[in-house]
Amino acid sequence: MNATRDRLLSDAAVLWTAASAAAERGEAVAAVSLAWGADVRTAEAALVNRQVASSSRGFLQAASAVVQRLVGRDDPGGTAADLVAHARDVLREAADPGLQRELAREWPKVDVLGTLPAPLRPDFEDAARSRLGALTPSAFVAARMAQARTAMDAAQHHRIAGRTPEAIQSGYESDLAVLEAYLVESAMAVGDPLLLTVRIRWELAARAISAIPGLPDAPVAAAERIRQAVVRALGPADGERLAHVFLPL
Repeated sequence: MNATRDRLLSDAAVLWTAASAAAERGEAVAAVSLAWGADVRTAEAALVNRQVASSSRGFLQAASAVVQRLVGRDDPGGTAADLVAHARDVLREAADPGLQRELAREWPKVDVLGTLPAPLRPDFEDAARSRLGALTPSAFVAARMAQARTAMDAAQHHRIAGRTPEAIQSGYESDLAVLEAYLVESAMAVGDPLLLTVRIRWELAARAISAIPGLPDAPVAAAERIRQAVVRALGPADGERLAHVFLPL
């Protein structure tokens, strides 16, 4: 239990750092999405800590419904901080008093988001379209998987030819394409057309990759180390599914 809680709180810290950086860059959609991801991770950690798994499913479903409803409004008004604070208020209504108090202690202040106007639904939709490159989600997934296969073929060719750096790079490009395809497909499966979960999970995966202290010289071993980091970053359920989507090395 403690390991799961620690992982979730670590995720929350990573996401809040990323949300703050996005706010400083003036990226309201990214800031709100990442802040919300951090808040949900914090709530999950609180539920693990209190060992109330029987109630966590309904609470986290409420969390997803809350954010989709809030960002679905065409004129929320106020600032990005107001939007996240309101989401917290609505989410707290789904929690018991003890959990409400714990969340009030654990959730960080939203002041860093106060300089940004609250993004509207068209802003979130534009961000989703930009990520998809004007493709439909299914076409995007198919295109990324095709890119992944091409890059993996190149990686294997480079490895056979003894071009180790090129083999590692091509393998890495293949895995990133698979990851992006998986995240988009997963978002659509859980009813996230604005791709908020894609941004959140991508940030966690990117942070995990950047934290790898070094890679082995062998291409296969290097790819395995990167994959292990990404799988751990996504958590047990998502990580296990992603591990089965990666192309054979």
